[in-house]
Amino acid sequence: MSVASLSDGGLAPVTAPPRARRVASLLPSLTDILVEAGAESCLVAISHECTVLPPSPRAGGVAGAPPPRVVTAPSFDAASVRNAAEISAVDAAVRAAAGATPTATAVDLLRLRLCSFYHVDVAALVAAAPDVVLTHIAPAGTPGADLFGDDAAAADPVAILVAALSSLLPPGRPPVRIVSVAAESVADAITAAVTVTSAAGVPTSGAALLTAFPLRLARCVRDVPRMSASRPTVAVVQWADPLYCAGGWVPEAVAAAGGTDGVCVPGGPSVATTWAGLAAAGVDVVVMAACAMPLAANVRLGRAALTGGGAAPDATTAAAAAAAAADLARRGVAVYAVDATTAFSRLSPGCIVTTVGVLGGVLRDVAAGMEGSGAGPGWARLTPPRLVGTGGWGAPRGWGVAAPTAASWSTERVLVGASR
Repeated sequence: MSVASLSDGGLAPVTAPPRARRVASLLPSLTDILVEAGAESCLVAISHECTVLPPSPRAGGVAGAPPPRVVTAPSFDAASVRNAAEISAVDAAVRAAAGATPTATAVDLLRLRLCSFYHVDVAALVAAAPDVVLTHIAPAGTPGADLFGDDAAAADPVAILVAALSSLLPPGRPPVRIVSVAAESVADAITAAVTVTSAAGVPTSGAALLTAFPLRLARCVRDVPRMSASRPTVAVVQWADPLYCAGGWVPEAVAAAGGTDGVCVPGGPSVATTWAGLAAAGVDVVVMAACAMPLAANVRLGRAALTGGGAAPDATTAAAAAAAAADLARRGVAVYAVDATTAFSRLSPGCIVTTVGVLGGVLRDVAAGMEGSGAGPGWARLTPPRLVGTGGWGAPRGWGVAAPTAASWSTERVLVGASR
């Protein structure tokens, strides 16, 4: 995590402020942390993808104040994506924007680099008058780093953006702190919750949130049946074209729900693969969870992939994808779509619990075979259940869903990781 301040004319560590601060949160995960901690009244600005629920009567920290300003813009309409060809076009546009190099004015820097994922409405952000900006800033050396100066590799992007934001503030305004948070694991999420609530001046609320987290997780997984020592192998698809499987904390969520990630490792990077690669990996379950996509969009993407219609327009690629989809069907691989609007996409304690719950529902449905419902809160089955070789309907290869254990993933392990 990177934390910078102008309080001493340069960089200084951010310590827990003595009072609640006015906060601009540019990432849904960080907004979720404050909302889950009951501190949404601190928020004066949020991203377009932030969902502040329940609405606070004290938004902005003042009774009767207006709700937080939206200070970012969407790069695409997730609900309108119908197939992998369209999502590939989104990917190309995002990559092009990441490499954009406009004239490096303060406004340009803040618009393009204050948040790694969205463009920022700088005027709206300044008007919101935050004390603290919560975000994720791409490190030096990534595309577009030349905006940070001639010696981009040695530059501190956070410090440069702090200076740029300060230059736009009215005279006499106190310094604005920028907190850049990067989290790739459940332990990181706990550290992020501590950092975010401390920077917002509500560390006590953060402590209460983390105290409740293990109990919520335990309730979430208590209904996972202990049916077999053998766990189903799962691939969670976070982007359709190019096809990526979700790394970071998602493999931990898979383990908590009773499965084993067949492609990615906990805390590791997302992995680029193909539908043929998933078939070769021998996965039992494929979960279509394209980042930030609602359930309906992921259903469309999953069905397109199963029919070979999700491939790029190149005929050779389309034929290969269709063959891979047919191979998955022959093997009886279970394919599901999920709502990844918040679950699977956001790293807050509440979203982790929701993700584990959705995955648990999916794996219970696979194990139930013909007795399964085929749909549940936040998920839907796209393929029929498979006939097991023993003569009954149920999960392939005779596996069942095993409950998580302390050796694989547990609340005790999470709490140990938080103390590092």
